Amino acid sequence: MALLHWYIIPIGIETGMDPSVLKNFSMLVEIIEFAMTNAKRTDEDLSKLQELIIEFLIGFEKLYVGDNPEKIHRMRLCIFQLIHVPNHIRWNGSIRLGSQATVE
Repeated sequence: MALLHWYIIPIGIETGMDPSVLKNFSMLVEIIEFAMTNAKRTDEDLSKLQELIIEFLIGFEKLYVGDNPEKIHRMRLCIFQLIHVPNHIRWNGSIRLGSQATVE
């Protein structure tokens, strides 16, 4: 989490990264933090997480695929697997307590 909050985002701001890329990345950071925090979650919390994941996926597709079908390879299966995180948390608790998720 320190790497995400204290280094990557501030360095991106300092080096002039595209703000839309940083915004999309910060959503991913929020998703990861929520999923990795070992805390009790309500259905409302998980619904908000689901909305954030959908917003992240739509933004990711706009940024990295756009209207060019030749770039569809950028939408890896591990990106789509995020959609299942709220249910995993609902059924098993924090991702931190679960098995290793797919990593590319």
